[in-house]
Amino acid sequence: MRITNYYGDVQTCVVCKSEEIEKYNVYTPPFADAINSRWICGCKDHTEEAYKVFLEKTSQRMDTLMRSSGS
Repeated sequence: MRITNYYGDVQTCVVCKSEEIEKYNVYTPPFADAINSRWICGCKDHTEEAYKVFLEKTSQRMDTLMRSSGS
């Protein structure tokens, strides 16, 4: 399936850059709104690798938010 983001840009697999996307996750960086979200996509062969990248980005986001709040 071919996927585009809010701006109409075609999204590609984070591993092999294929445009045939099987699964995607939307990651919003700290202090950004939904329109500036990043789409982390995986083709049929790379769904697990893409999900690992999504989890890593989410973990980094939580670390950033915790540090900025002074916790």
